Amino acid sequence: RVVGYCNHADHVDVLLENGTTESADVLVGADGIWSSVRAQMHGEDARSSASYSGYHCFTATCKYVSEDVDEISYKIYLGKKQYFVASDVGQGRVQWYAFLGRPAGSETQGEKLGFLSSKFDGWSPEVQEILNATEEGEVEARDLYDRAPFVRKGWIDERAVLLGD
Repeated sequence: RVVGYCNHADHVDVLLENGTTESADVLVGADGIWSSVRAQMHGEDARSSASYSGYHCFTATCKYVSEDVDEISYKIYLGKKQYFVASDVGQGRVQWYAFLGRPAGSETQGEKLGFLSSKFDGWSPEVQEILNATEEGEVEARDLYDRAPFVRKGWIDERAVLLGD
């Protein structure tokens, strides 16, 4: 995990969490919402200025082929304070996301798939089919945070650049 960097005229040193340093021509900081590269570049704490979105996200990939995959490969099912997204990712697999409006830090007791199946009960049969095609161990869950755009702060610091932040 990257914890910092130091620009030089012909390279950039990348400081890693384990105390080692790597050198490269360019550092591409694509390290997410808590980006240490962005924090150093903008002179702020990595955890500052991010706010909870109000949504908790469950996600997984499973073996599933929709009957209409040739016409529609990305589907969004909307409901009150929750939605479900399914996207064909090829080779007979779907990546899905279930977004639920919940307080930050909410824990799911028991099996995630059973919990989700109850939350999406009565929705499109395809949502239940996708959940049923998923292995419990494949499901990841996390709170979602947002950060205001930083168009005035920039994305480049000599040999370090941000991508996706």
